[in-house]
Amino acid sequence: MKVLSSPEIITQPSDNGLCLLHAVRGECHILNNAAAFLWEILEESSQLNDGLTPEELANKLSERYNISYDNALTDVETFLSDAISLGIITIISE
Repeated sequence: MKVLSSPEIITQPSDNGLCLLHAVRGECHILNNAAAFLWEILEESSQLNDGLTPEELANKLSERYNISYDNALTDVETFLSDAISLGIITIISE
């Protein structure tokens, strides 16, 4: 599985991370700094229409925050599960 950020999302930095506005539904979601970091990586990848796997995201999160890969993967899986339920990411086939 690979994921992309939804093109319907507009972002705005906030004091505590990042605010995501779903342009179609008018919903606002606040991401903490770690989730904002993951979102920014997804946005960069989405601009290339490439997508990233959860494992690739976990590697980047592990490096950025100097945490174990296993902890990073758990955090990424939680982030992706929440993002899927909110409809703010798109899943693509590998």
